[in-house]
Amino acid sequence: MEEPLIERVEVVALLFNVSDIASSLARIEGLPGEDDGEEEADGS
Repeated sequence: MEEPLIERVEVVALLFNVSDIASSLARIEGLPGEDDGEEEADGS
C-alpha cells in the first residue's frame, strides 16, 4: 500500500493555521486607520 502524500494530522494542523491567519487578518482590518489607505493631499 502506498504512503499518502500528506497525513490527516498534517491537514488538520494546516486548517487550524489557516483559520488563525484568517482571524488575525480580520482583527487587523478592524483596527482604526485610513479608510481607503490613501494619504490626504494638501489643498495648497
